[in-house]
This record gives sequence, C-alpha cells and structure tokens, in this order.
Amino acid sequence: MNKNLWLVSGVFAALLAVTLPLSGCISSGIQKPARLQEKLEAARTKADHDELAGYYEQEANALRAKAKQHEQKAKASGPPTGYARLKDSFARHCNYLANKYRDDAEANLALAKLHRRMAEELP
Repeated sequence: MNKNLWLVSGVFAALLAVTLPLSGCISSGIQKPARLQEKLEAARTKADHDELAGYYEQEANALRAKAKQHEQKAKASGPPTGYARLKDSFARHCNYLANKYRDDAEANLALAKLHRRMAEELP
C-alpha cells in the first residue's frame, strides 16, 4: 500500500511539473484596442494610416517576443527523461505556439506595409 502511495504521489508530482508551466504557454490571442475597428473604418489621412501601420508593427514586435519566449520554453524542457512523452508534448506545444506567433507577426507586418503604402499614396 505504501509503495502505491509513493507511485501515485510521483505521478501527481510529474503531472504538476508539466501542467503548471503549460499555463504560461496558453495563447490569449491578439488583444486589439477597442477602437481599432473604428480607426480602420475612419482611416482617411496619411496620419491615420501611419498610426495604424505603427500599431501593426508594435503587434508584430510583441508577437516575435512571444515566439522567442516559447522557443526558449521548448528548449528549457531539456532532454527526455522518465516522463519523456509529457516533456516531448510540452516542447511540441511551445514550438507550435512559437510558429503561430511568428506567422501572426508576419501577418501584422504585411498589414503595416499595406498601411504605409496607403499613407504614401495620400497627399
């Protein structure tokens, strides 16, 4: 009985060790300002489009930083040990998020470039 208790405790500790860091990997998505849609619809001037381009560039930089954090978390999981499948799953999860954040950063840069072009075409 005592041996089973130790086994259950060990499994529980291993699960905690993996699931607690995962909470830091959960993506909440891009948090857009409440007035972004209004600004997009009202953009008519060079300044409006420059402001929107700046917003998308800031978002891209923030997303790149998140991608880097998740890459580091994946590397920090280290080589597989006794609970190799769980650690491998954690690393794959963080690598997936890093790739997703990089893709989202590129999409934001494309939007920034579009708004910069719009701004250049306006008087």
